Amino acid sequence: MEKQEIHLEELIVLLLVVTIVFTGYWYTNELIKSKQLAQKEISQFEKNCATLLGQKSSCALTERSYELGSEILCSDNLLKEQQLLLSRIGKSYNLFEVKELMRLSPLNEFEALSKTVTIGEIGAGNDFYGKVSGLKLQVLNNIGAIEECGLKSGSMKSYAYCDLQYAKSFLKKNQKPLSGEYFKKAEEGYNSGDYFAAIHYTTAAIAYQDKAARAGYGDLIEAADNGLVC
Repeated sequence: MEKQEIHLEELIVLLLVVTIVFTGYWYTNELIKSKQLAQKEISQFEKNCATLLGQKSSCALTERSYELGSEILCSDNLLKEQQLLLSRIGKSYNLFEVKELMRLSPLNEFEALSKTVTIGEIGAGNDFYGKVSGLKLQVLNNIGAIEECGLKSGSMKSYAYCDLQYAKSFLKKNQKPLSGEYFKKAEEGYNSGDYFAAIHYTTAAIAYQDKAARAGYGDLIEAADNGLVC
């Protein structure tokens, strides 16, 4: 009986060792794969930036759109955010932290208070900026603010003003640093009479805020296809 008990204890110990070894292997493998995926995502952001910087057009308005897109999607602060994320992920041995830094949206209200920018949120912001910038160009065309490859300042000013006011309502709480920087540039653009820049930077401010701001503001722009009224 005593011999059987000894064998049972040895079997339990062996099972524990095997479990620990396999768990360690799985954990290490997942950590490596997650870090590689993070590197791939950041590299794709940088590649998209290089593509945007190389775009040219004979239409002055389109060319200006490319320039503003480059200033926003390839800004020093956005690139810095990406490199800080990559550095933090590269140094981490905590799989759950790495997964968290790659997530798209906050897990709960407490997480939403964090000013951390994740890889997923940067990707969502980039996509949002591209989509909504295109929608705004359609709206500007609908309201007669675009004439061939030029702009009519009167219609542009009215749209840019309302755009700023609506965006402000989505940014007044828990404003993220990157969103704050872009919104400041939007206000500077409006105050200097560069309403086209103001409209682009307003989109960028919302794009890098959070999922709720993107959803609410995006619905507003999509519904107001005949201009904004404030």
